[in-house]
Order: sequence, then structure tokens, then C-alpha cells
Amino acid sequence: MQGLTKAEVEERINKGLVNTDVQIKTKTIGQIISGHTFTMFNFVIAILAICVAMVNSFKNMTFAGVAVWNLILGVFQEIKAKRIIDKLSLLTNPKSVVIRDGKEQNVALGEIVLDDIILLQNGNQIPADCIVCEGECQVNEGLITGESEPVLKKQGDELLS
Repeated sequence: MQGLTKAEVEERINKGLVNTDVQIKTKTIGQIISGHTFTMFNFVIAILAICVAMVNSFKNMTFAGVAVWNLILGVFQEIKAKRIIDKLSLLTNPKSVVIRDGKEQNVALGEIVLDDIILLQNGNQIPADCIVCEGECQVNEGLITGESEPVLKKQGDELLS
């Protein structure tokens, strides 16, 4: 099996026949801040604080500190979690082995194109919908079909990612 040539790969990329990249998309920092700022709790506290300020009883507005601390801690924790998830997604960026120009190459999931020959080994996750060209394998389709037993796939059978 020779696989696709470099020219065929570029042609498919230009036509948009590329595998969809399924990286985890996290919120931006702006989305995190606005999500924590514009809540019903903060809205009620702000209205109550305005009412208390209108009667010039500023020492009774200490309850507004709860909302401020809630906002600060919530934003801080979610930004910290976002950074950890972003780092983990870089570490677990999956690669697949494909045959191109007669040679095995490691490519990212988003670089797999239509008609690529993908080499799968025991324990690999199926990176894209494909057809078994050679050999056979047992596939756990539990996430798709709900079956608990692996299914034997032979040459010509379809594999779903």
C-alpha cells in the first residue's frame, strides 16, 4: 500500500476534505469574567446595595463584599482550571499513523484527509470514520451502540470514530 501522495493530500486539503479536529474548546477569560459578573445573585446584591446607598447607610453595605469575593474567587478558580485543561489538551494531542508516499507518518487528527490509509494497533482510538482495508480487528462500539461486547470487524467493514 502506497497511500496518498503529497499532491493528493494538498488537493484534498484545498477541497476541505480534512478530518475535523475535536480539541476541547474552553471559554476565553472574557467569557469567564462576564459569566461570573452577570449573575442573578450579583444583580440582586447590586440593587440592594443601590437602595442602601440611596438612604446614606453605607456601613450597612458590607453584604456587598460577599458578592465581590464570590466574583473574585469564582473567576480565579475558573481561570486556573481553564489553564490546566489547556495544558492537558496539549499533552494529550492525539496523533495517528498514516501511510503517505509509501512511508509511515505521524499526523495530528486534524491533518487526516479523505482516503488516507490509517494504521491502527491494539488500544488505538479510531481517529476518523474509515473502512478496514486489510486484516481484522475487534472494536468496542459501546459509546455508539450501547453494546458491551467488542465487535469483530473484517476487511470491507466500516469503523466509526
